[in-house]
Amino acid sequence: FSSPEQALMAVAMTEIGKAYGMPVYINVNLSDAKTLDAQAGMEKLGTLIPGMLAGADLFGHAGIVGQDHGGSLLWLVVDNEAAGFAKRVLRGFTIDADTLADSVVADVGPAGNYLMHEHTLRHYQKELWFPSTIWTRETFDAWQAGGQRTVTDRARRQVDAILTEHRPEPMDPDLSNEIERIVAAARRELTPA
Repeated sequence: FSSPEQALMAVAMTEIGKAYGMPVYINVNLSDAKTLDAQAGMEKLGTLIPGMLAGADLFGHAGIVGQDHGGSLLWLVVDNEAAGFAKRVLRGFTIDADTLADSVVADVGPAGNYLMHEHTLRHYQKELWFPSTIWTRETFDAWQAGGQRTVTDRARRQVDAILTEHRPEPMDPDLSNEIERIVAAARRELTPA
C-alpha cells in the first residue's frame, strides 16, 4: 500500500494525466502500518510529497488506518499536520533581489546580528512552517518535564478538544434547502414504486 514503488507509480500517473490535460487523483498518503508510528509517518509523507511535487490535483486517504482497514480521527489529525508539512515543502522559497538581501548583508556585516534586522523580521514568518500542538519542537528537558508525550498522545488531546469544543458554523439556509431538494428528488427517482 505504501511502498516506494507506490510513490513512483503516483508520479508516473500524474505525469501521464497532466500530459493529456486531465485532473489527476493519486493513491498516496497511505501506510501499511497498523498503528501510528514511525513507519506510518515515513510511508505517508514518503508517498504524499512526491505526488504533490509531480502536480497531482487530488490526494486521498487522510485518516485511513492500515490497508483501508478503517478510518481514525487520530490519524486524520496527524494526516492534516503532514499535509501542512508537505504543502510547505511544495511551496519552496523565493530567490530574488529582496530575499538575497545584498544590502542587508552589507549593512550587518560578517559579525552582525541578522536576527534582529528589520528584513529578517519582515520575512521569517512567511518562510517558517508553524505546526500545531501535536508537533514537538521543544527541548528534550522541556519535553521530559511536560510528561514525555508522543505525537499520538498530543494528537489524541487535539481530537478530544475538537470533539468537545468545536462548534461548526450553521449551514447557509439556501444551501441546506438545495441539498434537501436534491435528496428529495433522488428519493423520488430512485425509490421503487
